[in-house]
Amino acid sequence: MGRRWGPLGLMVACFLVLSLPVALMVATPRLGGSGSVSLRYAAGSGAAADQSQQVGQATGRTRSGAESTESTRGAPASRTGPGKGSVRSGGGSSGLRGGRGGGQPSTTTSTQYGAPSDSALTRHPMHLLGTTEAPVPPDVPSLPGSVPIPKLNPPALHFPPAAPPKLPVLRLGEDPAVVFAKWGSRCDVAAPGKAGTADFISYYQHHDSNSAGAFPLSSLNYACGAGWVIIPGSSPVVPPVWIGKTQPFQPPTNMPGGQIFTGADVAGLQLMAELAGAGVPLASSGQLLAYGGDGTPIYVADWWSMSPVLKNAAAAILQRHDAFPHSMWATDPYHWGFGNVGVGLPTVKI
Repeated sequence: MGRRWGPLGLMVACFLVLSLPVALMVATPRLGGSGSVSLRYAAGSGAAADQSQQVGQATGRTRSGAESTESTRGAPASRTGPGKGSVRSGGGSSGLRGGRGGGQPSTTTSTQYGAPSDSALTRHPMHLLGTTEAPVPPDVPSLPGSVPIPKLNPPALHFPPAAPPKLPVLRLGEDPAVVFAKWGSRCDVAAPGKAGTADFISYYQHHDSNSAGAFPLSSLNYACGAGWVIIPGSSPVVPPVWIGKTQPFQPPTNMPGGQIFTGADVAGLQLMAELAGAGVPLASSGQLLAYGGDGTPIYVADWWSMSPVLKNAAAAILQRHDAFPHSMWATDPYHWGFGNVGVGLPTVKI
């Protein structure tokens, strides 16, 4: 009998030994996601817990977003891998795996079905309290007895505008020699006198300044004497204006009377219409005033006997159309010669 049951008993014993791990796996209770987390923290107590406290302090803000994203992926309730003996439930690992490494605790957390990874579990220390929200600091009440700082409104400072100097103004029909009698340019001023006066300007137009680096205005050879008027309120650099009834000098040209302004950039008919509208007395012959852009000559009966008011009006129109006093009326290379053609005295509109 002992020999008959010997092989059979050996087979039964082997079956019992091999079925023992399967029985243990079936008897082991299934662990959910929270159980996996608890095993992780139980296994990671000590040095790992201290490390999670340090890491969670630096990355607490990003943990909440990562946890909410991973928890909403929707893992299946349970899945058993065929032929491998692993049991997974609730989106997490049970911690026990069969097959080749069966019966040993798992050292990694699966993220295949939405379970949080090890790095995500140790990012924020608030997991230990069951929440991922960072604590909100309490409101600090205001200190009793605090005195509010009053708002200071500085007084507005008002300064009266500087009144411009009262200068003589020439109007149409007035004699400029009478209006500017005190502003004649003199050639024999011995001392500058008060700054801003006609004598002051005339003196420094014909005498060099003793200031270091001052420009020698006397080299400009400004005109002076009868018929030349200092522009009120100007500086010694501004040349005087001719108010005589005839031309101040004979220009170096064979053209009788010379040409007052250069050619304009608009047609002659348009230019004559604008000049006539300003009151400039045009003529079919006489003093050549300028040329139109198409070569049409424009004349006035007598430029020199015209009022400075009309001269200024004609000069403004011609300058707007790129026409300037002809170079034959310039006494030096630094000025266009407006004063030499009688333009620049303060006037009013017609």
